[in-house]
Amino acid sequence: KVFVWGESKFGQLGLGKENVSYVLEPTKLPNEEKHNILDVYAGFRQTYLLCGQNKILCTGSNKFLEFGQTTKEGTMFSPVTLEFPKINGQIKKLAIGQKHVIALNHNGEIYGWGSNKFGQLGIENKDKETNYEYRKLEVSDVKEISCGWNHSLLLLSKNP
Repeated sequence: KVFVWGESKFGQLGLGKENVSYVLEPTKLPNEEKHNILDVYAGFRQTYLLCGQNKILCTGSNKFLEFGQTTKEGTMFSPVTLEFPKINGQIKKLAIGQKHVIALNHNGEIYGWGSNKFGQLGIENKDKETNYEYRKLEVSDVKEISCGWNHSLLLLSKNP
């Protein structure tokens, strides 16, 4: 079971209620039993639930494409399903920054989306675009990932 509490001004708790600013005690996430939830992640103004079959449930703010897709714009107060059909292999872990996300699959490949204002996605900003839908990043054989406020880290399985 998944329980949530704390601030919910941006829908990050996924309770489906727009006028709830705070929840002061653990509350069961509605309808979570319908999904094969493998892991949970808290973002700046989002919540991510990693499910099987490369699905991620996400709720909260998508202002900087933190959901990885432009089809889910605005603020979501209930979890929406994000699907990543072009990701090879099952997603095994997410790392959440302030406004960006890095995903690691079982093949050691990483994908990123959201804000790249400070280069935190590892994409050079030649065109001054700062928000990106999900895309594969040019590094492989990754063992671990982590994100800070506006930066990302990875650990390779082997030394190059």
